[in-house]
Amino acid sequence: MSLRRLTAHGAVYGLTTATARLLNWALTPLYAHRLSVEDFGRMSELYSWMVFGLIVAGAGMETAYFRFGKGQDSSFWQALKLTGSVGGILALLLGLSVPWIAPFLGYGEAPYLLWLTLAIWTVDAWGSFALAYQRAIGRPLRFAIIQLTHVALFLLANLWGVGVQGWGLPFILGVNLATSLLRLGWALAWAPPCPRQDEAPPARLLLSYGLTLTAIGLLGATNDVLDRVLLARYSLEQTALYSAAYKIAMALALFVQAYRQAGEPLFLGLYAHQTSFYRRSWILFHTVGLAGVFLLSLWAKPLVTTTWGGPSACASLPTSLPRCPLCGADPPLGQPPNGFAGPDLHLVQAD
Repeated sequence: MSLRRLTAHGAVYGLTTATARLLNWALTPLYAHRLSVEDFGRMSELYSWMVFGLIVAGAGMETAYFRFGKGQDSSFWQALKLTGSVGGILALLLGLSVPWIAPFLGYGEAPYLLWLTLAIWTVDAWGSFALAYQRAIGRPLRFAIIQLTHVALFLLANLWGVGVQGWGLPFILGVNLATSLLRLGWALAWAPPCPRQDEAPPARLLLSYGLTLTAIGLLGATNDVLDRVLLARYSLEQTALYSAAYKIAMALALFVQAYRQAGEPLFLGLYAHQTSFYRRSWILFHTVGLAGVFLLSLWAKPLVTTTWGGPSACASLPTSLPRCPLCGADPPLGQPPNGFAGPDLHLVQAD
């Protein structure tokens, strides 16, 4: 019964994440035709920085809540307060530093883009944790409704604002912030009532556990997105090639994320000491994951052997082999455009 629950919840989380990212990726042709190359590159860089910011602002509280929450409403609110405090302090400190940071990063004439970026990753961190309650109580359909509504509104707003009105990067970031605020509000509306008196895990315990995971997550994020930040400063064309290859790897990352979202509440909660269940689920994870690696490797071969870059382009194809779902960085589900890495101008034209 428990393995059936893991499979069913994993399917819902996986389809939700895949659909959300597919809708975000569908905006790539629109951005390629309506944005300047400079704005395309800036958007890639800013969304790559958001990955780091989201990990730090989240402070690992989602996993800490699953580990020590024990289904108590007071544990949820304790961890939410810690997430709000860490994210708010980080946003305040960096926000005050923007006038000095902006010229160094090349945003001296548009510091508001950095302020919007800070606001987006802070609100996304709060919203992601608020949604963790739906995962903890086993309500994947509620999770899916909130996530897909968030992405659909972002998509429709971009079709109108960027596609019809011709507005640029500030509008995209502003809509991202507005839809993230809506997601946060909706998730909190379905959160449990705040109990007046109830035992909750000590804040020090949650922070020590969560910040350890934050450090691990930052290491993973460095491997995942730092190259996109640096490559965009060297060559936008190479960034586009790398983006196409990276999207192939992201298909496998979706599977890893779905398994993690379905498994955390079980592995760290109800079935924490049932090694036989963990062993069977681990075998299932590797079987499906390795099959995906094989199939996507066959599909990727034509891409990396065409005029896009020739056989040498294989060297730039990032790998996304299944890894331990409890140790890797968890990219924000609602972050648009997820997996987007640089201007896909040549990819759009080739299609």
